[in-house]
Parts: sequence; structure tokens; C-alpha cells
Amino acid sequence: MVLLEPALPYAADEPPGDAMRRAVAAAAEGDLARAPGHFPGSVCSPGYLDVMTRVLGTEGFRKSVLSGRYFFEHERAAFAAWDADAAGLEALRRPVLLVAGGEGERLGSPYRARNRALAARLPRAEQVTLPGVSHAMPLEEPGLVAWTVLDFVRRHPVDAV
Repeated sequence: MVLLEPALPYAADEPPGDAMRRAVAAAAEGDLARAPGHFPGSVCSPGYLDVMTRVLGTEGFRKSVLSGRYFFEHERAAFAAWDADAAGLEALRRPVLLVAGGEGERLGSPYRARNRALAARLPRAEQVTLPGVSHAMPLEEPGLVAWTVLDFVRRHPVDAV
């Protein structure tokens, strides 16, 4: 399993932030164009809009913003209901790679703290921080992300079933 800056579980020592709360409030007001700006703007490197537009194209970026409606209307409730303590994470015996973007420290994002908290609960967790990227890492440096995943998979091949 490879987790790129997982949303959950929250960590006791993560930096405080209200970006998600502001994004949820904007979405509740029906302003999906403004909602994504609150969250990515707090965890992605400056210029993330340019990166997303360059990689996804103008129409692809527009569609990605509109697809955020599903998160705000459906997935957010599942996030709120998930009980990390009851999830049985400690029983997961497969290797897990927890990836954080190096820019997160500068941005004050919660992901390094979340990865540390997860690593403490997962018996075969490995952590890596990729330099020069943020939460938008697959768009910022897709080759670096791909090589990181490939290296992990090569070292931990999936058993044939």
C-alpha cells in the first residue's frame, strides 16, 4: 500500500489549521469555485493553480473543481464517521509506504505528523519525504512520485494469489 499524504487519521501533534473548515463552509454555500482554493492553497506550493492548469489543461482543471462537489456532499461524511482507533490498523501486515511532500513543512501542512502517527501503528510502515513537492506532488513531479512507488513495489512485490 502506498499513501500519498493521507487525509486520516489526524495526529495529535499536527499543526493547527482551518483550511478544510473554510472549504467545507464555502461548499455549503454552493461556492465550489472558492471551496477548493481554501484547502489546496494551504497544503500545496504557491503556484499550484498554474501547475494544475498546465498539467490538466483549462477544461480538466475546471472539471476537477466541479468534481469536488462529490467530496463535499458524500466523502466528507465518511471521513467524519471513520474511527481510526477501531480500524484495526495494527493488524495490517503488508508493507505500507507513507509519502510526504518536503514543502509541507514550510507550508505547515499536517501530513508529516499524520505519517508519523500512522507509522507508529503500522508494523511494516516506511516513511519518505520527497523534496521540493507539496500535496500536489503527482502533478508537480510525476516522475519522482512514480519512481518512489516503483522502488517500493520492487522491494515489496505483491505475492501472487
